[in-house]
Amino acid sequence: MPRIKRDDLAYCEKYKECLDCHAKEKVIKAVRHQQRGKLRVPCCQKDFDDHERKMREVNPAKYARRAARKQKTGLCVYHGCYRKLIPREILPLRIPNAQ
Repeated sequence: MPRIKRDDLAYCEKYKECLDCHAKEKVIKAVRHQQRGKLRVPCCQKDFDDHERKMREVNPAKYARRAARKQKTGLCVYHGCYRKLIPREILPLRIPNAQ
Protein backbone atom coordinates (compact mmCIF):
# COMPACT_ATOMS: atom_id res chain seq x y z
CA MET A 1 0.00 0.00 0.00
CA PRO A 2 1.34 3.41 -0.89
CA ARG A 3 1.72 6.18 1.65
CA ILE A 4 -1.38 8.39 1.77
CA LYS A 5 -0.74 11.93 0.55
CA ARG A 6 -3.18 14.68 1.43
CA ASP A 7 -3.44 15.97 -2.17
CA ASP A 8 -4.08 12.50 -3.58
CA LEU A 9 -6.71 11.81 -0.94
CA ALA A 10 -8.51 15.10 -1.69
CA TYR A 11 -8.41 14.36 -5.44
CA CYS A 12 -9.76 10.84 -4.98
CA GLU A 13 -12.51 12.07 -2.66
CA LYS A 14 -13.55 14.72 -5.18
CA TYR A 15 -13.61 12.45 -8.24
CA LYS A 16 -14.57 9.22 -6.37
CA GLU A 17 -11.54 7.23 -7.52
CA CYS A 18 -9.71 4.43 -5.71
CA LEU A 19 -6.67 5.86 -3.90
CA ASP A 20 -4.49 2.73 -4.35
CA CYS A 21 -5.31 2.49 -8.05
CA HIS A 22 -4.69 6.23 -8.44
CA ALA A 23 -1.19 5.69 -7.01
CA LYS A 24 -0.65 2.95 -9.63
CA GLU A 25 -1.91 5.40 -12.29
CA LYS A 26 -5.08 3.43 -13.02
CA VAL A 27 -8.53 5.00 -13.08
CA ILE A 28 -10.98 2.81 -11.19
CA LYS A 29 -14.21 3.97 -9.55
CA ALA A 30 -14.29 3.79 -5.75
CA VAL A 31 -17.22 1.80 -4.37
CA ARG A 32 -16.39 1.79 -0.65
CA HIS A 33 -14.51 3.69 2.02
CA GLN A 34 -12.12 2.02 4.41
CA GLN A 35 -10.71 3.25 7.69
CA ARG A 36 -6.90 3.57 7.69
CA GLY A 37 -5.86 5.04 10.99
CA LYS A 38 -7.86 8.25 11.30
CA LEU A 39 -8.53 8.61 7.57
CA ARG A 40 -11.45 7.35 5.51
CA VAL A 41 -9.98 6.30 2.17
CA PRO A 42 -12.01 5.66 -1.01
CA CYS A 43 -11.19 2.31 -2.60
CA CYS A 44 -12.38 -0.25 -5.10
CA GLN A 45 -13.71 -3.63 -3.94
CA LYS A 46 -10.46 -5.48 -4.74
CA ASP A 47 -8.29 -3.14 -2.66
CA PHE A 48 -10.86 -3.15 0.14
CA ASP A 49 -10.75 -6.96 0.30
CA ASP A 50 -6.93 -7.00 0.14
CA HIS A 51 -6.70 -4.53 3.04
CA GLU A 52 -9.19 -6.50 5.15
CA ARG A 53 -7.28 -9.74 4.48
CA LYS A 54 -3.99 -8.12 5.48
CA MET A 55 -5.47 -6.77 8.73
CA ARG A 56 -6.77 -10.24 9.66
CA GLU A 57 -3.47 -12.02 8.99
CA VAL A 58 -1.59 -13.55 11.89
CA ASN A 59 1.22 -11.21 12.82
CA PRO A 60 4.12 -12.45 14.99
CA ALA A 61 4.86 -8.95 16.25
CA LYS A 62 1.25 -8.51 17.38
CA TYR A 63 1.39 -11.88 19.19
CA ALA A 64 4.70 -10.98 20.86
CA ARG A 65 3.29 -7.68 22.18
CA ARG A 66 0.18 -9.40 23.54
CA ALA A 67 2.20 -12.22 25.11
CA ALA A 68 4.62 -9.78 26.76
CA ARG A 69 1.74 -7.74 28.13
CA LYS A 70 0.01 -10.83 29.56
CA GLN A 71 3.25 -12.19 31.01
CA LYS A 72 3.97 -8.88 32.71
CA THR A 73 0.61 -9.06 34.49
CA GLY A 74 1.35 -12.64 35.55
CA LEU A 75 -1.07 -14.45 33.23
CA CYS A 76 -0.50 -17.48 31.04
CA VAL A 77 0.35 -16.49 27.43
CA TYR A 78 -1.45 -19.44 25.79
CA HIS A 79 -4.32 -18.17 23.59
CA GLY A 80 -7.61 -18.29 25.49
CA CYS A 81 -6.03 -19.19 28.85
CA TYR A 82 -6.53 -16.74 31.72
CA ARG A 83 -4.82 -18.64 34.54
CA LYS A 84 -2.17 -17.05 36.71
CA LEU A 85 1.46 -18.07 36.20
CA ILE A 86 3.28 -19.91 38.98
CA PRO A 87 5.84 -17.55 40.58
CA ARG A 88 9.48 -18.42 39.84
CA GLU A 89 10.27 -18.78 43.54
CA ILE A 90 7.87 -21.74 43.82
CA LEU A 91 9.09 -23.57 40.70
CA PRO A 92 11.60 -26.38 41.35
CA LEU A 93 15.24 -25.75 40.48
CA ARG A 94 16.52 -27.42 37.33
CA ILE A 95 18.94 -30.24 37.88
CA PRO A 96 21.96 -30.01 35.55
CA ASN A 97 22.55 -33.04 33.32
CA ALA A 98 25.21 -35.29 34.76
CA GLN A 99 27.45 -36.98 32.25
